[in-house]
Order: sequence, then C-alpha cells, then structure tokens
Amino acid sequence: MQGPNLSRLKVNDRRAIEAFVEALRRDLDTRLLLLALFGSKARGDDQPDADIDFLVVIEGDARDLERRLSNLTATIDLEFSVLINTLVFSRERWADFSQRRAAFWQNAQRDGMLMLRSPRLPDSLITGRLNDEQKPDHRPEMSAYMASAWQALRTAESEFVQGNDYLVVANRAYYAIFYAANAMLATRGLQRSKHPGVLATFRDIYVKSGEIEASYIRDYEETMKRRHISDYDLNSAISADFVRVGLEPSQRFTSRVERYLIVHGHMPA
Repeated sequence: MQGPNLSRLKVNDRRAIEAFVEALRRDLDTRLLLLALFGSKARGDDQPDADIDFLVVIEGDARDLERRLSNLTATIDLEFSVLINTLVFSRERWADFSQRRAAFWQNAQRDGMLMLRSPRLPDSLITGRLNDEQKPDHRPEMSAYMASAWQALRTAESEFVQGNDYLVVANRAYYAIFYAANAMLATRGLQRSKHPGVLATFRDIYVKSGEIEASYIRDYEETMKRRHISDYDLNSAISADFVRVGLEPSQRFTSRVERYLIVHGHMPA
C-alpha cells in the first residue's frame, strides 16, 4: 500500500476523506487496526460521481460496527455531497485474505492508500509483498458467488410460478447470471462489482476465447436488458411472457457455468 496523497482529488472528496479518517481515529482508537482508501479514488481513475471506498480492519466482530459506520458516513455524505462506502473486515478475516492471496487483498496491496494503521497489526498484513510464486486461492469467493447465483435463481423461479411479483423475477434472474459470471471470474481473481465490468470481462475472457459459447453472452445481455426495463421504465407492462424471456436464459447460463466449474476442477461433481 502507498502512503496518503489526496492532492489529485476534488476539494469535497479530500475534506470528506479527512473528516472520515479523523472520526475513526477518535471513535475507534482501541479497535481500529487498518484504514485504507481503495478503488478508483485511490487509483486516480475515478469518474466525477464515483464513490469513496474505504477498507476498515478492526479487532473483534465487524458486524457490530455497521450501524455506527452507517450513521457516520451518512453525516459526512450529506455535509460534503459525496458517497462513502466501507468494507469492514475483522482481523481474522483480513489475515485469511492475506494468507490465500485473495484478489481483493492483492488489489488493496497494489492500489490502496494507507490512511491509518495500528502497530498491533503485523506488517505482513499492511504492506505485504505480492508473491508471484504463491498461487492465490479464490475458492471461497467462487463458492459464495455460485451459492448466491442459485439462491437468486430459486427466488426468480418461485416468484414466477406464484405470479406474485414479476419485477422480482426480472431482477433475480439477472442477478443469478451476474453472480454466476463472477464465480467464473473469481477462478482467476478477476471478479468485479460493477455490472458493465463483469459483462465485458466475462465476454473478453471466456466467450472470445471460445471456452463458453457465444449464445451465453446473448443470454446475459437479454436478461440484463429486461432487468433494466423492469427496474427503470415504470411505464412498461411487466408480464409473465416478458420475464420468461429473461428467466429461461438465466437458468441456462447458471447451469452452464456450474458445468464449466465442475469440468475444470473448481467445484466437486
């Protein structure tokens, strides 16, 4: 991780970051182990409306910190007209990411901007060197994505059969594909959080190479389109026939990804 250099950021972004850092320094002094800016603001390739992303590593259970951070970020967001996101890790979980050389750990080491650190956290978890000889282990992320894909698909199927909420069908059918595509990208540590990035990376790596048939990128795009229409075009009539055109490709796509992962040894048969 590099040291803090906020000079290239907008004035409001800098002030918001400084206020957030100072608040955590004051309120979490005994628990805070690591605070780092990551994402586009740290890399310097952010768009005008990009979020400000922080990694927070604390001593103890990370879940009980969520409400306090939510209240804090809401206050700073309102004052400085920004949007702060926090990704909170316990010491143990961050150590696991380091040991496995997980993709996010590598990205944080490469691009992150160190804002605060505690001497209680070993140097290896703060400024660890990227070891090209050590093969990263991305299996936990891959498994989590596939579990989320099947859960989203089951929800879409259930809502479709019951005819309760076709908006949910369109949304969950798309997210099944989004999670399944990320499961494949996770095998190489390339998972993404932004929707266009997942689609583009999946297409470039797996479809253009011929590893996945081109029909599946068409399924991806069709389901994404129907999710956009159902979410944002409030004048559209969302019917059973409309969402079926997204649900069936979602079923095909998720099953195809699972077959790929099994055949290539990433999942048990």
